[in-house]
Amino acid sequence: MVEGKSKYPILNEKYELRRELGEGKTSKVYLAYDVSNHAQKYAVKILKNEYINSDEKAQESVIREVAVLETLKHKHIVQIYEFGDSGRIVKASGKVKEDVVFIILEYVAGGLLFEVCQDIGQLGEDCARVFFKEIVTSIEFMQSQSISHRDLKLENILVDENLTIKVADFGFATENAGLLESYKGTPVYMAPEIALGKKYTGYKADLFSAGVILFTLVRGIFPFMGSTGED
Repeated sequence: MVEGKSKYPILNEKYELRRELGEGKTSKVYLAYDVSNHAQKYAVKILKNEYINSDEKAQESVIREVAVLETLKHKHIVQIYEFGDSGRIVKASGKVKEDVVFIILEYVAGGLLFEVCQDIGQLGEDCARVFFKEIVTSIEFMQSQSISHRDLKLENILVDENLTIKVADFGFATENAGLLESYKGTPVYMAPEIALGKKYTGYKADLFSAGVILFTLVRGIFPFMGSTGED
């Protein structure tokens, strides 16, 4: 393909960035097609320059996420195919963007488990059990590789066209090297020891988050919503 001739931006002459799938503080994610084979789809994560250039911790976080994903080869975890820090995007106008930091990931067509819950509401025990078994299987595998996710939530779990779950977004993941201290996670899913600023084990924190997910799947609401934190 001749650069700049596509009506879509092209990354590294290989990935045609068709549409935006989502955006966060650190990155944008696009649905991409293989230029030479449109049957092959990818999720392309483009890191924002303002994030990457903010400090060394941001760069270390990206490197850690890639290293974790390369370790975790499992059917219930989103797979990584490629990573680079010198990508080149050519837009339809011919404008070129250099030194793009990108991650090429497995594309999961079904969307977020969070969206499934929004559409259906409470799933009940039988349906929730199917999803939860797959979530626990992924956690067990992460633990076998000495990895903790630390941000398990409905919004970070994808489902494919067969409603098989795929755990995603490993930006907070870390190796289980003794007790942890850093404040990581999303408050409504967070283990109490993290919220209280205490030391914690990543594996137990992931299990607590999984319990919150299970409750939400079954009941259609978050637990502890009526808690005031007082005796």
